[in-house]
Amino acid sequence: MLWDEVADGCFRRRYRAFDLNIGVVRGSDALLVVDTRADLKQADELLDDLRVFGQPVRWVVNSHWHFDHVFGNQRFVERSRGEPTVVGADVSADLELWGHPDVARLWLDDEAGYRALLREIYGDAAGDEYDRVTITPPDHLVADRHTLHLGDRAVELAHVGLGHTSNDLVVVAPHAAVIFAGDLFEESAPPAYGDDSYPLSWPATADALLGMGASVFVPGHGDLMTVDAAHEQANEIAIVASLIRELHAANIPVDDALHEARDRWPFPPEALAEAVRRGYQTLPG
Repeated sequence: MLWDEVADGCFRRRYRAFDLNIGVVRGSDALLVVDTRADLKQADELLDDLRVFGQPVRWVVNSHWHFDHVFGNQRFVERSRGEPTVVGADVSADLELWGHPDVARLWLDDEAGYRALLREIYGDAAGDEYDRVTITPPDHLVADRHTLHLGDRAVELAHVGLGHTSNDLVVVAPHAAVIFAGDLFEESAPPAYGDDSYPLSWPATADALLGMGASVFVPGHGDLMTVDAAHEQANEIAIVASLIRELHAANIPVDDALHEARDRWPFPPEALAEAVRRGYQTLPG
């Protein structure tokens, strides 16, 4: 079995590329899949790996807009249409692609610019792969919360606040006390504070996740997280926000903030440059 069953009917597979977790919740007749990987080749591999369940994919949920989580959407839609070049697990003709409304907006606002940035970061070979992808945003949108009925069980899709992005959407499986947390939690690296993150709002969002009754968290990247591990990371996220506020209030220039508190950051300072910049932008003055 390629998949770890983390609780009743809830599975994850940890892929080497980007150390990414893909989630599955098995319903009575079909599967819900959390995220679709970073390019068409990776999506093909995922579809092949999903064969083991022997059930069609009916629901796909995008945890947020970043390419490593959603660039495989195209393949799932093509498979649902029965396109002969796409092989792998069956995908229902009634496929529902779920996500936050900001996913489409962020991609389509500056698609060319983001593709150019990916090429700059990952090189021309990877850039060529990413350029093969047709952006396929979700067409079923959740700005707050929505319950999906999978036949014999229900899951909740929830946007619980700003954090890693504006559009983080978690999948809650109450029957199994599991939350697929996307990149609101990470296990194998510090939480990713990018230029679209909300470091001052993230602590409240992390606390909201902790209050949803899960005993297992499936992070976007890395190994499974216990409640204790999730609490520890939520506390570290809160420390980052508190230090940003403290340094700003002390009139420490943004370019000096990382060095000024160099021994107090809970994560390596090089991972927090955008956190400081974004936090300072949010605060008055």
